[in-house]
Amino acid sequence: FFFKQKTAYEIRNCDWSSDVCSSDLDVGGAKVRAKVRVLPVRHFQAAGVAFDYPQDMTWSHEKDHSWHLNRADLRVSLWTFAGGDPQKHAQSLLQATAKSLAGAETPVEAVELGTPGGARAGIRARIATKAGNIARHVEAYGFTAGGKAVVLLWIGAPEDFATPEAAGSALRTQIARTLQVAD
Repeated sequence: FFFKQKTAYEIRNCDWSSDVCSSDLDVGGAKVRAKVRVLPVRHFQAAGVAFDYPQDMTWSHEKDHSWHLNRADLRVSLWTFAGGDPQKHAQSLLQATAKSLAGAETPVEAVELGTPGGARAGIRARIATKAGNIARHVEAYGFTAGGKAVVLLWIGAPEDFATPEAAGSALRTQIARTLQVAD
């Protein structure tokens, strides 16, 4: 098939404030109505880990060993390590976060992330900053993916995780529901 490329001026039936645009295209001499829809999720895939996340989150990465999804005060990071115990890496990342925010290590509690591949063990902490006025909810889940130790790390405000409908809880549920891990 051959599609005539159209400019933005030629796409007449598009409401740029919505998630759907349509246009009439010429396909082999026939007029065809094409619609483009922006999906509410994007797909992440790296380091043997894949999952869906909301399309309004931005992402960045550092030297093929860490990826970061961000939205306001909410962050999800995926860290990879050449070897070692994934749970120890999770503990180290969580405590490093605590030290940077609060200046000291913090007590943790065990948590689980229910995924299609089974429950993933993790840890959780609530961290108050050095000034004591801003708290952070931090979760870390360590597992093996593609032969490497991997840690999923969540950081957000406590209210982001206060209820199942809160932004952090909803994101955790979405990632958990779609998480795929290469063995």
